[in-house]
Amino acid sequence: MTAESAGRGKHADVLHHVWAKSAEAGSELAGELLAAHTGQVLGRLRGWQARYPELGRHGARSDLFDLAAWAVLLHDLGKCALGFQAMLRRGPRFEFRHEVLSLVPVGRLDVDEETMGLIAAGVATHHKDAPVIFEKYSFMSSARAELCAELSDADDAAWDAWLGGAGAPEIEKLGFSALPPRRVVPRLEALGLAMRAWKLLMDRLEEEQATSPLNLTARAMRGLVILADHAGSAHTKLTRAPSLESVAAFEQASAARLERGLEPHQRAMREVDGHAILVAPTGSGKTEAAMLWAARQRETSAGQPVVFYVLPYRASLNAMRARIPDYGVAQDAVVLQHSTSTAALYAYLQHEKRYTRETAEREAKRDARSVSS
Repeated sequence: MTAESAGRGKHADVLHHVWAKSAEAGSELAGELLAAHTGQVLGRLRGWQARYPELGRHGARSDLFDLAAWAVLLHDLGKCALGFQAMLRRGPRFEFRHEVLSLVPVGRLDVDEETMGLIAAGVATHHKDAPVIFEKYSFMSSARAELCAELSDADDAAWDAWLGGAGAPEIEKLGFSALPPRRVVPRLEALGLAMRAWKLLMDRLEEEQATSPLNLTARAMRGLVILADHAGSAHTKLTRAPSLESVAAFEQASAARLERGLEPHQRAMREVDGHAILVAPTGSGKTEAAMLWAARQRETSAGQPVVFYVLPYRASLNAMRARIPDYGVAQDAVVLQHSTSTAALYAYLQHEKRYTRETAEREAKRDARSVSS
């Protein structure tokens, strides 16, 4: 099941006129439809669930990915705003926050207060931090009513049909639970309910330790929605590194590097489950030992967690980025991240790989975007 097919829904899209993204500059094509973009984002969220299926168990909610999926399904409905649609069609700048209008359908969900607060947090903060939102849309602020007036009665009425299968992605086909039942609530009241639940959640989070289960869940919610949204917008997908999926796969893919056999500390690292500290001199094969350890962790863990290789200097990071493909890891599965990583990758692709200027620029930017996926 692809994100695109999951996004077609059971019937004709009742919001087929709603764009989530504008057309590319100079293009005469239509922008990306709301249903298509939402399907893309849900597909990326499903990829993160496949990598970290046990993530919810580290916090307060084992249904973390369902909550995130519901937030993703609703996160851009506020783009139905008349002014936002005009802006996407080269109109004037939209003065409100579309993600705040997306809180209206959140406030209509028939769920408990904590659940509503978590979903609202995921929806409302996928672009801006909470203080920015609450400053402009405080209780009794006229901005709330002005924003709600940006939604036409026709689109408001169409939301329930869209979420019921007339255009929205069928999230159950991606493995998520169905969206909870919805109530009939006037839009301004629904917005207030969602923001109240979100504010009560924030108050609870401030009273608890930063590492409390609920704090971990709230941070994971925001992170998952943002990551999925960025990757969906960029149309990038999570890549695999088959040579790191098991120790045997790594040894086979790295046979040329390991032709002299494994050193004792390398053999030890490939059998470690969990944390390890290795102290060894320069040139003793610490990189191979670290990769063997990483392959062991992925082999014995649920899902396919990302491997982070952290080094103290940018020059070392640049060199390691070029070296890791020698261990059977596809080049596009390695993402370089530091303050000047895009420029470093651009130079590498031009001078070492002999890419043209245009291709090097495109690939460097793509690699930078992949950090979000």
